[in-house]
Amino acid sequence: MPDLMTIVSHGFGTLFGLFSVAFLLYWLVYELVQKKYLRAANYAINMNKEIDMIAHSCGLRHAGS
Repeated sequence: MPDLMTIVSHGFGTLFGLFSVAFLLYWLVYELVQKKYLRAANYAINMNKEIDMIAHSCGLRHAGS
């Protein structure tokens, strides 16, 4: 039968492993969301540039003019 120290050390090892996995999953989701957010922001910026080019070709100074 294992002694108390062995049980405690295995318990902390398992707990540390669970926290490590949880942190890794959190970091992965954060990175994916951040990349998706930046991609959407860049898409909006590029779309505004294209709309301004179309407006300029129609003789307008800006799309809102």
